[in-house]
Amino acid sequence: MATMFRKMAAMALVLPFVFATGAFAQEDVEGAVPDAQIYLSGKSFGLVLTAGKGGGRLVYKGDQYAFQMGGASFGIAGGITAAKASGDVYGLKRLEDFPGKYEGTSAGLTAVVGGGGSWYKNDKGVMINLKSESAGAAINLSAGSFNVEVSESTLARMKEVDAAAGN
Repeated sequence: MATMFRKMAAMALVLPFVFATGAFAQEDVEGAVPDAQIYLSGKSFGLVLTAGKGGGRLVYKGDQYAFQMGGASFGIAGGITAAKASGDVYGLKRLEDFPGKYEGTSAGLTAVVGGGGSWYKNDKGVMINLKSESAGAAINLSAGSFNVEVSESTLARMKEVDAAAGN
């Protein structure tokens, strides 16, 4: 019991600093028009360390691009949920910058039906603001990362669109 208390106390001290990254991302795009929209679905499970995977689609200038994703988060989290999320994508100067590793923060509560929000950013400056709807039983106040992957044919299509646009 004492060990669990120490872990929770450590998280309580560290998480406010981690969640500040979400606030910085939000300030970076305040008043900006989104470059694209994102829609995804998936499942997550865990306690303290939560893992999940799923897929979705990026909608950019009327065209859709399928992707797969998977990742993990650490924080005050636990439960099993099936979720759908949608949101806005900012800083997407080239489509081929969309795949990659995103890091950020999320918060939500699900008791049968619930939801939450999150901000994630990759190393190319692409930011995603997600709003989720979930079903199951879970609480989430965590920081984590996920990887977005696209097929070779989708990446080739993204590069063609970028080249046609002069990017």
